Order: sequence, then structure tokens, then C-alpha cells
Amino acid sequence: MTTNQDRSNIVLQTLSAFSELSEGRDGLYDDEQSVLEDLLCNLMHYCSNADLDIDKALRVARFNFEAEAEAEAEAEAEAEAEAEVCI
Repeated sequence: MTTNQDRSNIVLQTLSAFSELSEGRDGLYDDEQSVLEDLLCNLMHYCSNADLDIDKALRVARFNFEAEAEAEAEAEAEAEAEAEVCI
């Protein structure tokens, strides 16, 4: 099962790859926040050129994020409750 930490790690790799493609060097060319903002801006340009709905994508992404965060929190709470029963 992919965890939210796994997803986060994938994004860090994506930001690094984006930095390398954008600036031609290893590592982030700026702080993570700035690189993320540049990537999102470029995604918006891509969506505009490809006639994709960025606003819909962001709504669905936010919904998925909240569902995944909630599911992981529930799983952690259940694991903690089971651990307490075993003690």
C-alpha cells in the first residue's frame, strides 16, 4: 500500500527532476516552495495548451488528498487501539 509519506517522497523526486529539466543542474534551483510554485505554474500552462481543466483537477486533487489523509489517520488510530489491547 502506498502511504502518504511515499506520495510525499515521490513529489520531492518530481521537484528535483523538474529543477533539473528547468535549470539543467542537479538538486533544487531554489527553495522547495518556489520550485513547487513554478511547477504548478507550468502545469497551468500545460493544461491551457492541452485544453485540460486545471480547476477541476485541483478540486479532485484536494478531495483525494483529504480522503487519503483521513484514511491514513483512521488506520493509524486503529493500529494504536489494537496495540493497546495487546498490552
